[in-house]
Amino acid sequence: MGDTRGWTSSDAWILASIAASRRGSTLSHVIGTADAFNHDIPSRDQLASSIGALIGAGLVDSVDERLRLTREGQRIRKTWRGGAFEWGEMLPHLQRTPRSGQVYPLSGEEWQRAYDEYYPPERRSQ
Repeated sequence: MGDTRGWTSSDAWILASIAASRRGSTLSHVIGTADAFNHDIPSRDQLASSIGALIGAGLVDSVDERLRLTREGQRIRKTWRGGAFEWGEMLPHLQRTPRSGQVYPLSGEEWQRAYDEYYPPERRSQ
């Protein structure tokens, strides 16, 4: 059950942030990479929606608390040249895959721990 026109630029942004690590990305790494790519921190809701849709569409797996591209996810990743601000290049290729309405189970506390790992509170106060 998916709408092929339902993919958003946030989904492509999160896919690119996961794809940046060949060994798989922790949630903290996804947040940090997303910030580097778009100078923005993805919200808990953005991550839960995008990661859930990417997993539901068979583009990403979650194994041992790491998010990794599946073979199909790698195929879409190859359409992106890898430039930090060019992750939107993947969006037309995502549109060919039905978007799942699946939501990744991510609590506010888990999001906060991952964010704090990426950007510790003591650094924010400086």
